[in-house]
Amino acid sequence: MKLLLPLLTLATLAAAPSAFAQMTMAPDGSYVNGTPVMAPDGSYVGGRPTMAPNGSYVGGMPTMAPNGSYVSGRPTMAPDGSYVGGRPVMTPNGSYIGSDD
Repeated sequence: MKLLLPLLTLATLAAAPSAFAQMTMAPDGSYVNGTPVMAPDGSYVGGRPTMAPNGSYVGGMPTMAPNGSYVSGRPTMAPDGSYVGGRPVMTPNGSYIGSDD
């Protein structure tokens, strides 16, 4: 029985969404999906920075969200009202990032 609990814990962790494995804290304390890369404006994005038409940077191809912000991928509204690219995933600081899974 003592061995069963750790095995169940490992099985539960293995079944967790892959988005959590891709969440990375950047040097400035923000979170990104994937590898943090510093954009020319000093912000961090997940992957190769691309400048959006409004001057902000996203990791990948910019897509305009309904609120006028830009995200990488399909814009989805997070529970806090912000838009992210893909599925919203809450970070440890309470903000949301997008997951491409």
